[in-house]
Amino acid sequence: MIRKVYWIFAAVLLMLPLQTHATPSATLPDPQCAQQCRAQLRTCNDGARQDFRMCAASTCSDEADAAKAACDGAPFSAACQQARGALRQCLSPCFDDLRKAWRTCRSDAVTCVGQCPQVTPTPRPGSKAPQCVASCRGTYGSCSADARNAAITCAGQCQDLVKATRQACTGGPSDACAAALKAANACLQPCGDTLRQAIGACLSASQDCIGACPDRTPATSSTTPFPPRR
Repeated sequence: MIRKVYWIFAAVLLMLPLQTHATPSATLPDPQCAQQCRAQLRTCNDGARQDFRMCAASTCSDEADAAKAACDGAPFSAACQQARGALRQCLSPCFDDLRKAWRTCRSDAVTCVGQCPQVTPTPRPGSKAPQCVASCRGTYGSCSADARNAAITCAGQCQDLVKATRQACTGGPSDACAAALKAANACLQPCGDTLRQAIGACLSASQDCIGACPDRTPATSSTTPFPPRR
């Protein structure tokens, strides 16, 4: 139960975007460089998560087995609560190391973004010719749709591994479940990485397209005279 909750928590953290405490300026970090920093963050977090699993498996396997035995069929019993408490206490040093590692990963990623070359942001679409901006956005929609379809095709090659993971994890966390998850993630991760890179390229091309659009023509006031007052 604790491992399951932790894995969900870790997955949510890995999906969080990088945030820097930056003040508004005329330039922004280069998008491709910032994307590479995010990829480094994901790799660093994956390593920290693997270290946590090794720590938990090497130091708390007896406590985990005891908690499972006490809680199967009686999840609200005093014995179950006591066993879970012992497991949490055993895992505490592993969690402490994990939190320190994640803080280091995030700090390094923020530093990485801060070292990216600065680029001038794309002009706001409202200042550009509407028809041209609409065309750029349409091209981006087609580009991103193609990228998503390619990712779906890529992920389709991992269906057997995903199915095996569902079957292995039906009874809860286990060594077989962890192995199946690792195999499925290893198959799916390149698909996700390729998708993020493709979407980034689509977005960059769209921004360049909008930046090249002519400026919007100021609206002219109507020359129709007002009707005379009666």
